[in-house]
Amino acid sequence: MSIRLLSVLVLTALPASAQEEMRFDLGLRGLTAAQIAMDGRQDGAVYAVAARMASTGVVDLISAFDFAAEARGQMRGSQPAPSEAVLRDEMGRNRGTVQLRYRNGVPRVSIDPAPESEPWDLDPATQSGRADPVSVMWAALRARPAGEICDVTLRAFDGRRAGDLVLGAPTARADGTATCAGEWRRVAGYDPEDMAKRTSFPFTLTWAPDGTGSMRVVEMRAATRYGDAVLRRQ
Repeated sequence: MSIRLLSVLVLTALPASAQEEMRFDLGLRGLTAAQIAMDGRQDGAVYAVAARMASTGVVDLISAFDFAAEARGQMRGSQPAPSEAVLRDEMGRNRGTVQLRYRNGVPRVSIDPAPESEPWDLDPATQSGRADPVSVMWAALRARPAGEICDVTLRAFDGRRAGDLVLGAPTARADGTATCAGEWRRVAGYDPEDMAKRTSFPFTLTWAPDGTGSMRVVEMRAATRYGDAVLRRQ
């Protein structure tokens, strides 16, 4: 799992009907590699989320990166139904801004600068029912009652690629926390060489009571090409 993917996976986690600022540190080999800040709100079914991930410390000196995103829409049960999302990436080959606007669940995509077309690119018109990555993470990681965490499959489309975020059923612990195994699955729109190398990226989420009757994500663990990574909530 890349640093970018791991960071995107934890961009959102807010209680319903509340506004809150969140901070996460991404640690690799004992060093803080990135920081994630998020501000979001959900009132009833309506949500809005803004987030930013940026490199820090030694990583910032060697290979700086910055990713920001905003999304808004409505929750329909456990599934997000975005109306609009903007993803701004200043990292690697994906640099640029992606804007997604939805009509009847179908995304319309604008990318600046426009990338070179590839034979494996997906037609956005075929991606009905897939939400933007930030909305998917909101749906997966937002704080909620213990009986409603994890145990869901969410379908994402970032303007070019499609993937599934799968969370297994939670396992309760004696100390009141809970864990669940997760997996990011590449579905389509990726370079065939990347698909041949790997399509599944497992991780583990740890949840803890937040003092209001809900559970919130406090830690994520995953193996990356840079070594084991741990993302902890401040």
